[in-house]
Amino acid sequence: MDDDDSFHFLCKMVFKRSGEPCQLIEAFDGIQALEILQAGDPLPDLILLDINMPRMNGHQFLEQYAKLASGDIPIVAMLTSSEQQRDRQNAMRYSFVRDYLLKPLCKEHVLKLKNIYHEIANQPSVN
Repeated sequence: MDDDDSFHFLCKMVFKRSGEPCQLIEAFDGIQALEILQAGDPLPDLILLDINMPRMNGHQFLEQYAKLASGDIPIVAMLTSSEQQRDRQNAMRYSFVRDYLLKPLCKEHVLKLKNIYHEIANQPSVN
C-alpha cells in the first residue's frame, strides 16, 4: 500500500516483468488497507507497505493490524524510502514483517519476497 498512483503502476510492471503471476490489490493508506483485509476473502499472500501515507501511516497500520490479525497472517514487507534506523526497528518488531526494502521496487526485491514466501509456505504447521 502506498499513496502514490505511479508507485502502484511501477509495482504492477515490476511484478509482470519478473515473471511472477500475481493479482495486485491497491490501497492508498492504512485505513483503506485494513478495510480491504477485514472484508477480503481470501487474504493476500503479501502486503507491501510504505511508511509515509495520509490518514494512517505504515507504523499505525502495523499496530492496528497486529491487534486484528489472527491465524494466517500475510507476509508483510516494508517498501519505503525511509532509511531511518528507527523506522526499520519499529517495523521489524512485528513477527509478520519479514523484510524492510528500500524503494524503488525491483526484480531482486520480487525474487527475495518470493523466496520468503516459499520458506514460510514450506514450514510445517504447528498444531
